[in-house]
Amino acid sequence: MEYSIESTSKKVYAHIWNTQELLVSFDGCGIFRNWRNNPEWKTTSGWYHVDQNPKNKPDRCCIQGFVTLTDQNEKTGGLIVFPRSHLRFHELLDVTKSSKDFIDIQNNNSIITRGKLVHCQAGDLVLWDSRMVHCNSPAIAIEERAKDEPIDLIRIVAYVSMSPTSFVRDQSLEEFREKRKQMVENNYTLTHWSTELVVTGTVFT
Repeated sequence: MEYSIESTSKKVYAHIWNTQELLVSFDGCGIFRNWRNNPEWKTTSGWYHVDQNPKNKPDRCCIQGFVTLTDQNEKTGGLIVFPRSHLRFHELLDVTKSSKDFIDIQNNNSIITRGKLVHCQAGDLVLWDSRMVHCNSPAIAIEERAKDEPIDLIRIVAYVSMSPTSFVRDQSLEEFREKRKQMVENNYTLTHWSTELVVTGTVFT
């Protein structure tokens, strides 16, 4: 499955960036437990954000994505996106208070309008511009749970992102690859920034 995800995803990313020379982030996953079994499992909704800093990175420079291993719809919850919000990315300069790439957006911001839940089926590759406002959401169409219904996971995604090797800065590609290799061997989980060494908000140089 891993090989299939990587090879298929690379074809798409190679088309987007017009190059075969790509670096890959395939470091994390997202899982929803069926919170009808336990309300404490319900994922938080409404944490609208972008994963790119408009001050440091005003232009398109990252396409985030995931491969879903489960069907996703109103009954499971999943990714909420705000179509065309990336075209208003510059408006987020006023709410950007740090140099980090995670920018929290309050729900009274005018950019928060007409959000849509992404419907997808197991095996689909879902991509979005990092400048697009998005968040996760729990199910919005709740079905009554049968007494004999087994406890199961209702959403599983494998996050994947690829960017051109030419995006690596301040070091050679060989140096970058060696540092990334060492971090993987030491069980670090990196972010969707495949051309940067970012772990839980910390940039390694």
